[in-house]
Amino acid sequence: MTASARDGRDGPFSDWLRRNPSIDSRDHSIYACDIDMMFYKYRTVVDKVGTRDLKLTMDVEIKTFGAYPNEEQRELLFFKHQLNVKKKMYSTMLSRAVKVWHFGQFVLRILDGDRPDNCTSMNWGRFSERGRLEEVSVDETMLAGILRFDIAPDTLDKLELSTRRHHKTTWTYYTDKSGLFPVERPVASRS
Repeated sequence: MTASARDGRDGPFSDWLRRNPSIDSRDHSIYACDIDMMFYKYRTVVDKVGTRDLKLTMDVEIKTFGAYPNEEQRELLFFKHQLNVKKKMYSTMLSRAVKVWHFGQFVLRILDGDRPDNCTSMNWGRFSERGRLEEVSVDETMLAGILRFDIAPDTLDKLELSTRRHHKTTWTYYTDKSGLFPVERPVASRS
């Protein structure tokens, strides 16, 4: 299929895949690569307006020792990147529909090392609209901010989830007469 991983992380399935002649990559034009890391912000945002049912995801391909994705892998990663979505999906954790922002596919290239804390530098790769991998140098602190979703992985701007509500909020009031004295209570409606 493809060459064994240099870092020894291949497991039994990868070994079987490489040795199976019935799915030879050259004979059948098959390219296989593993998924390095999927990041997921699973806790919904709570701000002054209330709970915002929003979850965040992204996929990161990690290349060590300055490796660069080959042509097949770049195309496959770009295909995955184009599947980025912002839509409602059913949450198994909350048992209801929530908004999910999938930022897409990114490439982290670690130069002269195999870890962010053991290298000379790192590049964060983002895909252009035409599939070109555009890299920006990042340090370990910035990388941690990206992976925490404090920094938007696509723009590298600070990600402010509590201030990004685009829906108009209208406040109406009703008189609650259930107690000893009538009380005006606010109700928020969002369009």
